[in-house]
Amino acid sequence: MFFFFPYRIERRTTSFPWVTTTLIALNTIVFMGTWLMLREIAPAWGFMWGPRAVFTWFTSTFLHADPFHLGFNMFFLWLFGSFVEDALGHWRYLALYLAGGLAAALTDGLFGVLITPQYANVPSIGASGALAAIMGLFMVRFYKNKVRIAYFFMIWFYPKWGVWRPTGLVAIGLWFLGELWSGMWLTTGTWTGVANWAHIGGLVFGAAAGLMLGAKYDADTEYLTDEATEWAASGAHDIAAGKYGQLVERAPENPEALLGEAKALLGAHGGDLDKGTADLRKAVELLVKSGNPERVLLAWEEVRGLAATAPVDAKTLATIASIAEGRQRPDLASEAYWRVVQEHPGTREAERALFRLSHVYLAAGMNQEARDCWSRFCAMHPDSEWHAFADPAFSLGA
Repeated sequence: MFFFFPYRIERRTTSFPWVTTTLIALNTIVFMGTWLMLREIAPAWGFMWGPRAVFTWFTSTFLHADPFHLGFNMFFLWLFGSFVEDALGHWRYLALYLAGGLAAALTDGLFGVLITPQYANVPSIGASGALAAIMGLFMVRFYKNKVRIAYFFMIWFYPKWGVWRPTGLVAIGLWFLGELWSGMWLTTGTWTGVANWAHIGGLVFGAAAGLMLGAKYDADTEYLTDEATEWAASGAHDIAAGKYGQLVERAPENPEALLGEAKALLGAHGGDLDKGTADLRKAVELLVKSGNPERVLLAWEEVRGLAATAPVDAKTLATIASIAEGRQRPDLASEAYWRVVQEHPGTREAERALFRLSHVYLAAGMNQEARDCWSRFCAMHPDSEWHAFADPAFSLGA
């Protein structure tokens, strides 16, 4: 005796599964309206290979034989569908569900004709084929996420029970092998009343759709990001840098991956500081281009301690300082401007940085510091074009 029941996915969704909820509601409503007359309805609306297949593949997915049939299908639709809808988006998820139902019905009809023609006139009903497609994509997109499965079995009258936590790939892969084994039994003429080939066809379709839609790529990127974050949090910056480097190779225009690699390299003992600051420069450029200056400041606060002695270029420092000044962060602005002045003397950026630094101090009410900076600026750059843009307070002796 053996029993197992998946009941939880070790992951959280980020959006409410409106389509999954609607499908569950529709299936429940249709069941309540058709259950008592299912024997009369099933031959007309259940799926059978033939001319009526053009629409019964759709109607059959909303018919269920009994409350247990409905309950199990709807529970697993909620369990797996919520996460797939979260990953795909509402409309692509609905398209997968419907296309999966069609693929499952066609597979069941084709193999039914070829393997068990004696049952070809028995209508097939239930949402399990469409559900199998959802599970197929789940297996591809969330192949490393754990699935909690309650189990119970009896050995010589000794019961054993507990919770098993396989990955999505293992859990659904084993279910698929079980359906394949049952489907093979149909070749012997044994028929259990379960549309095993619909499950097989739906799952294969869902897995193939997942690969074509880039679900495997998304999963790899997500798991690699998680690994990099965990290694960085543990202080293993060398390993984290390697993981973030792989992310940058996969998505060279991803500022978060670049920032992650920059922090890891700057924090690693003997890390490549030039590479780290190059990543920082590119990340800042991408964030500014995408109109996300707030993230620039957050990123700088994350790395400025690590980059205190790193060779950060003048343009990046000036950009950070300018954003900080505009966001009324004189602490970050003055620090970055001073670095430009001290680390890049003789450059246009250093000239402007000293000019702006005097104004940062003036705005912060630090009049003595403002006068000192202004005097230094005037002495170093007496003919600077920036004099024309100076605050009038400086001409009155701020």
